[in-house]
Amino acid sequence: MFGSTGQNKRELAVEFAATIAFSAVASNDQVGLIMFSDRIEKFIPPAKGRTHALRILRDILYFKPQSKGTNFTAALSFFNRIVKHRTIAFIVSDFADFEAKFEKMLAVTSLRHDTIAIVLNDELDVFKEDCGLVELYDLESGEAVLVDTSDKKFREVFKKEEEIRSKKLRDCFRRGNVDSIELSTGISIQKPLLGFFRRRERQAPR
Repeated sequence: MFGSTGQNKRELAVEFAATIAFSAVASNDQVGLIMFSDRIEKFIPPAKGRTHALRILRDILYFKPQSKGTNFTAALSFFNRIVKHRTIAFIVSDFADFEAKFEKMLAVTSLRHDTIAIVLNDELDVFKEDCGLVELYDLESGEAVLVDTSDKKFREVFKKEEEIRSKKLRDCFRRGNVDSIELSTGISIQKPLLGFFRRRERQAPR
């Protein structure tokens, strides 16, 4: 739900989903959806057609999870059980709290499917400058903390922690042989998506 540019990460996810869903419609391919928290919240089996694609987008837009936690491992385990044929699997998240055991299940998913991680970012994921006093609220735990971003040392520590987390995530994808695309709120998704798929075309065996 976080966003500092007039668009939040949920809306960015919807924009990406719309692109993929209508690409599937144009190619007469099936598209499905799994939404999860620390449990499977909703599963829409793959199907074809514009009406089906619109249903998926509507459900993402108006989705209200019953739980506040996050469990990537359980979601991937469900996906691996329910989807029998090899497919393209997009995992869309900001991955703010991916768990260590996620990597093992991700590797299993990557062996069975063409797995691509869509990492949702916002420019205020890291405080690059003085923004004054800012209240940070954790939607999962309900905890709130007031931070002073005018404190240079705080900004440096905050930035370092984010760099460490980002590196762990990239290393996780690399070891699991998972491609990733980074998208940011308030920035067009067209360029990173086109760049990614063009690189794939160049790397594909002839």
